[in-house]
Amino acid sequence: MVGKCQLAVDRKENVVAGGTIVRECGPNYLVVVDSPYKSNTTLPIPIPDEITTVGNAVGYEVLWLTHLVIFNAHPTQEMHLYKKMVDAKVIEQFAFVNPALVSKAGMGEATKENRSRVCKSNNEFKWC
Repeated sequence: MVGKCQLAVDRKENVVAGGTIVRECGPNYLVVVDSPYKSNTTLPIPIPDEITTVGNAVGYEVLWLTHLVIFNAHPTQEMHLYKKMVDAKVIEQFAFVNPALVSKAGMGEATKENRSRVCKSNNEFKWC
């Protein structure tokens, strides 16, 4: 059950980090904290005397309350958003780039051949 997620504290609207789900552990998930948004926030399940804040947990596996783990958008939701953007005629304002081709410095490959695109085929939208 490995997958990307958002991690919240106290309530789902209070997202404090991006992470990766490793597996279910009873009423919790074992997650790796990938990117902290609010580094000084106390973990919902701290490791006493070791890892107590989101910032200290980066790269480590920690337990997170299941109801505070938000799964990232499913591809069909992304396609639905793309269709809405096409219908609203605002899609021309955006470039869809394959995230794997973007460097840490934020410079992406710019050729048409290596961009991710969404195409319409047989009345359906799909990744091209």
